[in-house]
Amino acid sequence: MDEDNDYAKNPCNLDDMPQIEKDTFHYELKSLLHLQRGMTFKLEKINGRLVHTFVAGELVRSMGYSCEQVIGKTIEELLPPEYTREKNDYYEKAWAGEEVSYEGYLNGIHYLASLKPIVHSGSVTEVIATCVDITEQKKTEEELRKTKELLESIIHNTADAIGVFDLQGRMIQANPAFEVMYGWGHEEILGENLPIIPSFKIEETKRIMEEVKAGNIIKGFETIRQKKDGSLIEISASYSPVRDNQGEIIGVSFTARDVTEHNRTAELLRKSDRLSIIGQLAASVAHEIRNPLTALKGFLQLLTSGDKNNPYYPIMLDEMNRIEMITNEFLVLAKPQAKAYELNSLHEILRRVITLAQIQGLMNQVDIKTVFEPDLPPVLCNQNQIIQVFLNVIKNAIEAMPGGGIITISLEKLEPGYLLVQVIDQGTGIPGDRISSLGEPFYSTKEKGTGLGLLVSYRIIEEHNGKIDIYSEIGKGTLVNIILPIHSPSEQQKIE
Repeated sequence: MDEDNDYAKNPCNLDDMPQIEKDTFHYELKSLLHLQRGMTFKLEKINGRLVHTFVAGELVRSMGYSCEQVIGKTIEELLPPEYTREKNDYYEKAWAGEEVSYEGYLNGIHYLASLKPIVHSGSVTEVIATCVDITEQKKTEEELRKTKELLESIIHNTADAIGVFDLQGRMIQANPAFEVMYGWGHEEILGENLPIIPSFKIEETKRIMEEVKAGNIIKGFETIRQKKDGSLIEISASYSPVRDNQGEIIGVSFTARDVTEHNRTAELLRKSDRLSIIGQLAASVAHEIRNPLTALKGFLQLLTSGDKNNPYYPIMLDEMNRIEMITNEFLVLAKPQAKAYELNSLHEILRRVITLAQIQGLMNQVDIKTVFEPDLPPVLCNQNQIIQVFLNVIKNAIEAMPGGGIITISLEKLEPGYLLVQVIDQGTGIPGDRISSLGEPFYSTKEKGTGLGLLVSYRIIEEHNGKIDIYSEIGKGTLVNIILPIHSPSEQQKIE
């Protein structure tokens, strides 16, 4: 073949191709089109109607048609009326010169069609269309959609708080349980760095986050978190890294369950077993000690009156009083207390207790500050027992600061229907693994302590339908929350 032949220069130029090769090319092209898994068809406008002048491909037969049935027919002649209007609109747009793509469904087949107008001398002379079967893709999309809806339903309706935050700590997503658990509304959460970590848990949380950012998963981690209103809750949390398509960690997801009541119930059950034993022991010990103790104390007072210069008598009398105090604490545990409750002002009770405690505070260079909310309702309580609780707590706070410091006592109303007393010291603090043992018989953080003071305090507050929570951090101090229910005079009459 001559090198100057146009076909030799441009083998894609069919006009310059020899006829025999044209025929071979057209035959091979038609064969390929007929063997394709999709479908190709051509539209031309004949007598003002768009007619299928060519069709080929496996998809034609999958839809239940033969090529002979389609060629020479309009869309209205091929498809049921409910299909034709929309499809004809697409055809007309393509004939007007617009490239059109659309999805369709026919005889159980989902397909994607693309219409391309062919222009000669400024006018559309035909429309070439290609269709591909996307049935499996649609099934996969539907399965993914159902799976997504299922997961969203589970996340939306679970009682566990679920959230996702970025590496800077900003919330990306949170479910309704998160809003309920922590007290923030949806519009307050997204994009914010929420203050849910109390100050004494910041370092611990940083260590956990470093592990997660390194690709580790943390499961069943129990810690303390802070709600919007400032109250603290115990949670069991799991953390895991969130990765992008390249496997890079871009955030952290977590699931948290409020285990405050669960832990409290488990602790009460554990302590109740010990209390049942200690109660029996207390009754026996108190009975055996009080009678000889009364006699010894009486004789010692006689000796003191006869020999007032003996320096050992006051020491012996103080120790006798200490034994008597421990015995009285045994009796509180040993027998049920009569519910002689009256409406009392916690303002007045606290001021009285603080007056008693200030002497010991001054001796230990401890200053007591108060922050009392005004106009608070009275509490139905046994005044002497509540005084005993506050004295125990404040005395412990003073003894926790041998080098002096400040105790802050606050009183405020909690909604609904509770008063909160907070006692915060600047003492040495209590190790986290020892806080759970506070209030147990004969367990004390003090060298000469019996543990009975807190045990009695817990028992008294429980009998008043309240609760005591203790939070502490080594070197920073201890916070004691005492919550008591508010009762109206009418409720008082019901109880009596």
